[in-house]
Amino acid sequence: MGTRGFAMTIAGFGAAVFVAALAAGARSGTAKPGSTEFTAEEYAAAAEAYASCVREALPGVEVRVLTLATGKKVFEFTQPVLGAATTTDAKRQHEAVARCAAEHWEGVDLAWTRANPPDPDFVASLKDTFAACLRSRGFADAAGLEGPELWAEVQRGALPLSAIGACSREVERQHGVVGFAP
Repeated sequence: MGTRGFAMTIAGFGAAVFVAALAAGARSGTAKPGSTEFTAEEYAAAAEAYASCVREALPGVEVRVLTLATGKKVFEFTQPVLGAATTTDAKRQHEAVARCAAEHWEGVDLAWTRANPPDPDFVASLKDTFAACLRSRGFADAAGLEGPELWAEVQRGALPLSAIGACSREVERQHGVVGFAP
């Protein structure tokens, strides 16, 4: 059925904010089930339907739909006082998010992403900005690393997570792309 990626950070004073960029099956609004072609309006409607579904399923959770500079939709979820959540709460939340994604988002997002891949030159400029930021912070050895190699540097303690965050914010500032790390 595809993959689901969740990035989670704990924000100050017990609020949890995470951006869910869910890739891969959905129906919504004017989008036709099983279709592989969607207009920008249908893509936006599917994103709103997914966000509405999560809001309805999980009262108190706020969901914002964000649009990256590439046109890709991502979601920011905010919920108060994560520390009080139980395992049962977490399971219920995960199930609600997965159900809403399957019903309203995954297929549309996958089809949209396949039909509208990011411009390779734009992606290269994102990577260049990220690498330049790492170099400016004294992490020249990590500049140019991607994926598992970059995260291996974090795990072994050679690259602080704070540097990844700072450089991700620099990419956002310069290019409007939220949460980028190569």
